[in-house]
Amino acid sequence: MEKNREATFTLALVKNQPLSGKNRVEDSREPVVNEEEENTNREEEQGISQRKTRGRTLCKKIHARTFEERVEVTYNDVDQPIGPTKKVVSDLSLFLGTLARNSTFCPLKYTNWSGMPEKNKNRVWRYANRKFILSVEARDWVETTVRDAWRRYKYKIKQHHFLKYPNMTERLKHRPPKVPIAHFRALCEFWSKEPIQALAESNARNRAQLKWLHRMGPQNFSLTREKLSQLQEMVEKKGSDTEAFKAVMGKERPGRLRCYGRTVTKTSLKRKQVINEDAVQDDIDEEEDVDDEFLEDEFLEDNLSDEFQEDDIDDEFQEDDLDDEI
Repeated sequence: MEKNREATFTLALVKNQPLSGKNRVEDSREPVVNEEEENTNREEEQGISQRKTRGRTLCKKIHARTFEERVEVTYNDVDQPIGPTKKVVSDLSLFLGTLARNSTFCPLKYTNWSGMPEKNKNRVWRYANRKFILSVEARDWVETTVRDAWRRYKYKIKQHHFLKYPNMTERLKHRPPKVPIAHFRALCEFWSKEPIQALAESNARNRAQLKWLHRMGPQNFSLTREKLSQLQEMVEKKGSDTEAFKAVMGKERPGRLRCYGRTVTKTSLKRKQVINEDAVQDDIDEEEDVDDEFLEDEFLEDNLSDEFQEDDIDDEFQEDDLDDEI
């Protein structure tokens, strides 16, 4: 009976359809609606043609895993996932993001993560363990990842479904299909309060002052630190920084160079290198010319000094001859 309930629950998550009343998991009160289908219907009603996009990440294959198909995750010394492969770590992060956007696990009616009931956090942890083999020590990382994804989800909803519309009627009319109407109304009422709006403006100003943002996607910093440690070991073995970097980070992809930004390409870097080498060679040639001139000056000074010394000797000899005659 428990396996049938789990299978029905997984299938509902994959298809984004409401669960039947017979097999509904506790506390899943709101039906889940297919967002792409809902948006298509709205566009057809309004006569709007929109470019097709990839859509939201759903991780259907991961949700469809059985308990026996779970993937084991490895960790570093601070219990952050780093393997066994980069894809496993990426899949885990994307999968937790789908749970953060699901109203059954993480409803949006709570104003902050600390107000999220423990039963919801426990439900997230139990379900994640059905798809991945996770250690107990990694629970803090899992909850933190879900919390951050939940916050980003709320931010996007605020940008696209709250700030774009002037009143509650328009906001409810264009609410996100996956969010229950009661939850969305409570969220809009909370965002409409003056103290909350003032706090949001202050947070926006502080956020605008940030210079360095996380732009690595689902790849976390723990995986990057692991690669850097491997890079250091590889440099010691190979003796070449370039070869070690390629061995750890992989080959460069066409169009860009890692760690150089958007405007630098392999061709421009080689051109710059040639220019620098020519400039260095010019400096060396100039230094050699200066050294040659300096040597010539010293040679002339030595010759002149020798001539002066010979003249002095001749004068001395002439003086001696005069003295002898006298």
